[in-house]
This record gives sequence, structure tokens and C-alpha cells, in this order.
Amino acid sequence: MKFSRRGIGEIAGSLSMLVVTMALLTTASFLSFASVKAGASMLTAGAEREAVAAGQLVGVVATQSNNTGSYLWLFNYGWEAAAISRTYGQTAGPLSSCGLISQSSMCVLSFPPGTRGEVTLFVGANTIEVKL
Repeated sequence: MKFSRRGIGEIAGSLSMLVVTMALLTTASFLSFASVKAGASMLTAGAEREAVAAGQLVGVVATQSNNTGSYLWLFNYGWEAAAISRTYGQTAGPLSSCGLISQSSMCVLSFPPGTRGEVTLFVGANTIEVKL
């Protein structure tokens, strides 16, 4: 089998161009992934700032009243822990207290049997009005 120097040179040139192309594409992919990651972290940081600026994001998930009492489920959707500072209503206050509601956690307030009407909860600077 006879090899020509021209054929070997063409193969070596093609392989070197392939290696250079692969190196350039690898570098470009790393740069694009870094850019996407930086963009995602900027979006997350912006969302956190907006949530904190909006205050503590505690919402009512459900309410229930039966013979054993009235119950109110709260969930903290926010980025900060939240505390229920005061409750007002037509009847007695809650029998249970949640204390500090941490991020992504639930709290259940229980009221005495026969509790009906509107209850106003003060969570930080926000108010939540619920009808039991």
C-alpha cells in the first residue's frame, strides 16, 4: 500500500480543522451556558427583591367551620418569615398561634366552637380579612 504525502497532508489538515472547530464550539457553548445561568440568577434576584418589597406574602389557603371549631389555614408564599401580630373579629381570638410562619410553610389557626363572622389578621404591615 502506497501513501502519498499529499493525501496525508490533506487528512492532517482536515483533522486539525476539526479539532479547531470543536474547540471553538466548546468555548461558545460554555460562554452561552454561563450567560444563561447569569440571566437566570438575575431573574431570581429580581423576583426576590420584588417579593420582599411587596412585604410578607401570607395567603389564606382554606377555612372550615364545624362542631369542633373554626379553622383557618395560612401559607407563607413570600421570601421572608411572617408573624401574625394581631387578630380582630366578632368573637373570641384564636386558640392556637402560629408564631413565626417561615417561608414556604403552613400555619393553622383554630377558633372556639361557634366562632362565626369576619376575622381580621395583621401580618406585618398587611391585613387579611377572612369570613368564617
